[in-house]
Amino acid sequence: ITYTVSPTNGTSEVQSLQVDNSIFQIGFRGVYTAIQSARPTASDIQAALNDLPTISPLLVSVTATSTLYIITFPEDMG
Repeated sequence: ITYTVSPTNGTSEVQSLQVDNSIFQIGFRGVYTAIQSARPTASDIQAALNDLPTISPLLVSVTATSTLYIITFPEDMG
């Protein structure tokens, strides 16, 4: 995931992640989640991302459809 900051607008960054039935990892600022099984829940992805030291103590939120995850970063990620 590439996260960009726009300090003048104060809006949350939103990224989408399309996956198929294979295993995968998500990286943020050089740190990666544990390997995710095929079709994890939005809660699984959210917990894995929020455990990363490059995100914690802030929290991302994740929603999902069948194969698309929407990851929302807080506006104060800086």
